[in-house]
Amino acid sequence: MQGLWGQVHYRAHGEGRPLVLIHQSPWSSMQYHAVLPRLAARGIAALAPDTPGYGLSDPAPDATIADHADNLACVMRARRLARATVSGHHTGALIAASLAARYPELVAALILDNCPFYTAAERAERLKRPGGEVAIKPDGSHFTDRWATMRRIADPTMSDASVQLAVLAWCEAGRDSGHHAAFRHDASPDIATIAAPTLLLASRCDPISGHVDRIAARRPDFQRADLSGGTASVLENPDGWVSAIEPVIA
Repeated sequence: MQGLWGQVHYRAHGEGRPLVLIHQSPWSSMQYHAVLPRLAARGIAALAPDTPGYGLSDPAPDATIADHADNLACVMRARRLARATVSGHHTGALIAASLAARYPELVAALILDNCPFYTAAERAERLKRPGGEVAIKPDGSHFTDRWATMRRIADPTMSDASVQLAVLAWCEAGRDSGHHAAFRHDASPDIATIAAPTLLLASRCDPISGHVDRIAARRPDFQRADLSGGTASVLENPDGWVSAIEPVIA
């Protein structure tokens, strides 16, 4: 379908209650392939778009998190989703929160899956770290280098299959613009503005699971569910993940 900057690719599965799934960076909607049939079996119609610049979606020129929220609103309206539950993971959670703050009429309920909530100092520090283009090496060692990086920073119990998906997504993206947008974004105004019923998901081995505590302190009215595992909980424990979110889907 057409988005603000060109083609938006998406995966859609099931019929029933509408649920929009926003992936982390630098992944794509492939992140949700294990839960789509499980959601459909529970009477949920899931829509998982590739955010601009990832998967098969056209890139966006230096887009902010608010820009990504505007694009998501465009996608939802094109699909005639007047009210839906919206779930996002990591960068996707920032986009989902911004959508709920900017377009409350589109969001019936919100699920923030290990949502970043960086301080200003943390954002500044993260922006100083190297990033940008994926350097393709003639011997293909950029794949093994990224594999080693994932094994260093990810949940140590993450399966080889999930690591492979992460490495391929990173290489396919070419430029990880999503994280750059995330590290520039102050989520405090969005968190304060959200009016939709909200569930906070915290995966205990996720490196930013502690950020959920920060959000919960700001918004004690939000519900919370804790999961074992880390950044790949939706892949490694799809049944547990679906069971955690299903009660709040409007």
